[in-house]
Amino acid sequence: MIDLFNMKESIIQLKWIDGNLIMMQPPTMKLITQISTNDVEIQKNALLEMLNRNTSAKKFTIKDINNLSIQQYKAVIEGLAKHSADVENHPNV
Repeated sequence: MIDLFNMKESIIQLKWIDGNLIMMQPPTMKLITQISTNDVEIQKNALLEMLNRNTSAKKFTIKDINNLSIQQYKAVIEGLAKHSADVENHPNV
């Protein structure tokens, strides 16, 4: 039996540009697909939705994402993609 209920969901930790630690819930398959696209607007909206799925109820806006440098933006996108790949390879870890 595959027990989806008891699969451990890992929290994604992200230190934001203000130094605060953001604890994000794992992305849904929909968000993983959107974050993996080459369309920057779709990526930004997916990233916004992911950031707003945090455990501290901190609310982000598209302005917060637009204020990231290209290096910061790419680091977040690549980090989320890596996390998703790690979960795919080890779903119960």
